[in-house]
Amino acid sequence: MGTIGLGSTVSAGTVAAQVGGNGRGRGNGGRNGERNGNGRGSDRPPEKCTCPDGTLLAKYDFVDDGDGCRFELTEGEDVIDITDWDGKGGDKCEPVTLTYEADGYRINELCAFGGTDTDTDNQEPDGEGVYTFDSNLTTPGGQRAAISNVTFCGTESEEETECADLTVEYECTTYRSEESAEVIINWRRQGTRFRVFNNSDAATEFGWAITNDVNTFGAIGSRSVDGGARRVLSSDSSVPRRAIVFWEGSEACAEPLDLETWGEFKRRNGFDTLDDFYDGNKPDTAPEALDDSLYVIEAENIPNGSKPDEDISAEQYPDMSEAAEDAGWITCGK
Repeated sequence: MGTIGLGSTVSAGTVAAQVGGNGRGRGNGGRNGERNGNGRGSDRPPEKCTCPDGTLLAKYDFVDDGDGCRFELTEGEDVIDITDWDGKGGDKCEPVTLTYEADGYRINELCAFGGTDTDTDNQEPDGEGVYTFDSNLTTPGGQRAAISNVTFCGTESEEETECADLTVEYECTTYRSEESAEVIINWRRQGTRFRVFNNSDAATEFGWAITNDVNTFGAIGSRSVDGGARRVLSSDSSVPRRAIVFWEGSEACAEPLDLETWGEFKRRNGFDTLDDFYDGNKPDTAPEALDDSLYVIEAENIPNGSKPDEDISAEQYPDMSEAAEDAGWITCGK
């Protein structure tokens, strides 16, 4: 059985899914004329299915002629892919149960007509986006009727906006060893390691700005972090005062995730430019300005009012001085 093609525009023509040797279908295809009073062909019963206002209408008639039995689009948008159907007593030309997909659309209601009866059913897809419909149509004599036409009602699916949600924290201070005669005699403060967390499922690239004794900057794209993952960010700034990471995202992400933009961050802190963030001249690698629409988050656990030890003896490392550790600094070695 073949499938009805997907599209998003109104079709003036007819698109068919045929059975009877022309595709993946099973069944007996190739019947002629009207069958059992179900009205396929030129004597089709009148339509009795409509869609609520504001929803799409895609109507398909079941045709049984010399080219095989099949569903054909006769009205609305050709967005339904009828992938299979079962018939009464195994007769594919007497459809009673449908399996279909609607890529990009959410089908809320289906209305089938057959005999002189209509059957309307609310629709819910399974986990793979596949819908099924088991009709309950009857003939005037009380027998089960086959589907003559079927109308699908629904709306276009809203594209889910992927929103990254990052946080950044001071993790530790890096030190490098200083040796004499191949013996370590001192550990010298070198930089800072931060940890970036992605609290969402959406991967993203990010940049950063860190200010202290050595101001550093990284553009968006310099680092990335997967959804639900964490990423180490190392900086030459060894006495950080401020550290932010920033990333691009849709405006739709701001409210549900309570995100702050760079423009809002500047206003909250009384900054006019990126230079203000750095308390002076920004690094040569930094641009003149950041886009105000970028989302930004600041590390809030950087110890204030003190510095990590500049030097630590070989005997003491990886411990810092008691005063530095009490303030919240820690060596990465520890």
